[in-house]
Amino acid sequence: MCETDLEAYFPSFGPSGEERNGLNSVTQTKLTVVPNPANDQTQLHYDFGNSSLLATTSIEVYDIYGRQLEQLSPTESAASWEINTGVYQTGIYVIVMKQDGKIIQQKNLVITH
Repeated sequence: MCETDLEAYFPSFGPSGEERNGLNSVTQTKLTVVPNPANDQTQLHYDFGNSSLLATTSIEVYDIYGRQLEQLSPTESAASWEINTGVYQTGIYVIVMKQDGKIIQQKNLVITH
């Protein structure tokens, strides 16, 4: 499998510099998307860190128009989520990791068919 970390910034989704540098460094969160680019399925490996025990957490999938397509409300601070990408059109999608309503991680997902 090949893992590619694509860098793109979507202003409507991206955290502020303070959130990006402050909250993420404190909680040691992690979000990995494998494989990326994906064809029929991909797995999100996430870790909200120690502070997620008392927090409201979610992982959301958006298209490039900002429409939310899927949402996971994790019951564990670290686990994996398999997404059936075969139902989506070829394109770029945004995976957003939130804690207490604030974006703490963001990854781009490329889907090819």
